[in-house]
Amino acid sequence: MTSENTLWLQPLADVRLTSIGKSADGLVISLETDSLPCICTNCQSPNTVRYGRMALRVRDLAFDGTRIDLDIKRARMRCNACLKTFNEPVPGVSERHRATERMVALAAKMVLSDSFLSVAKQLCLDEKTVRAIFNERLPILRTISRPHNPADVMLWLPIIQGKLRAAWVNSGEGTLIRMDADTSAATLGEAVRELTGHGSELLYLPPVPEIIEAIAEATPLQIRLHGASLRAACRKQIQLFSTVKPVSDYLERLRLFVVAETPDDAARQWQTLPEPPLQMRSAMQPLLQSVQLLGPTCFDEMQITDSPGDLQMAQIESLLSSRFGRRSYEVMLAVMLYDKRLFQTRRTPVQAPGAQLAMGYQKTNFGTSLAKLVARLTALPEEPRIERKAIVPSR
Repeated sequence: MTSENTLWLQPLADVRLTSIGKSADGLVISLETDSLPCICTNCQSPNTVRYGRMALRVRDLAFDGTRIDLDIKRARMRCNACLKTFNEPVPGVSERHRATERMVALAAKMVLSDSFLSVAKQLCLDEKTVRAIFNERLPILRTISRPHNPADVMLWLPIIQGKLRAAWVNSGEGTLIRMDADTSAATLGEAVRELTGHGSELLYLPPVPEIIEAIAEATPLQIRLHGASLRAACRKQIQLFSTVKPVSDYLERLRLFVVAETPDDAARQWQTLPEPPLQMRSAMQPLLQSVQLLGPTCFDEMQITDSPGDLQMAQIESLLSSRFGRRSYEVMLAVMLYDKRLFQTRRTPVQAPGAQLAMGYQKTNFGTSLAKLVARLTALPEEPRIERKAIVPSR
């Protein structure tokens, strides 16, 4: 690099500055490569020669709010071995996105906290480019090692972007360990097989008969009804039908079940609910069927009060529909599962996989902390809502 490059504060390796000019949108920095020997991109032969020059225009990080475009002149190369021609590679430049690698890295980071369109406007990129950058980085995020061996796992069914998703929670650690895009039998079966391989022994399921039947066919693990989910579903019915006078007696019996303090008391109160009034029959049928599928042990967890994790899951579902509502599902998944800052970690014995520490212990990741995720989503700005006006045809 020459001394005149001090005029440009963000240099690239093996590239020298030739001029700096203004454009309608910002600054254009003209650069030229040193044309060092390079290997053929086709056959990997070092027997290459220069074959003219070509210009490459890429976007770089803005400087003091000013858009920066790099106009790089580089050699056109020819391989004497395979006779193929190719462009001289420029270190630090992503040709696929026509941007510097530092610009690509910044865009990939910003997408985890902002929408594709907003990031594109801030970085003066096309929205399709920002989306392509994220889709390219997502497989890399998925390779992050997050070992976990939860004995007890709970299935949570959040509604994200109007669709029911399957999220698996390690209740003991208060962490999210897996999330799937749908609740189909094939998806649930794959998730259960993976959890079984990681040492899970007991699954807590919500009162949804179709899901209980699908999982019961796919796993030999013990299955229990999640007490907090059943109570929440009953409270929802009480709220929905609170103004319907013909069902008041049934609602009172439902309230007694919700506040039951022991499994025996819960089972006794449930015996008074098998025949709901006509107005509530369709709403109560899934709950009644779920209890029937799981048998008498389904009330064993009713004595356990709602945990902080149950409240946090409700908060997360609300925040995903407001502050995060316009993000793509893939972006939500990346934040909820692959953000290292949100992991819940613990010192565990060396028998479990993880990063080795001294004194026979290691640091093990148990997934995304629900508490940290609530704080992260709460800190995001509200998503702007677009008001759609009805189109009145002209007469």
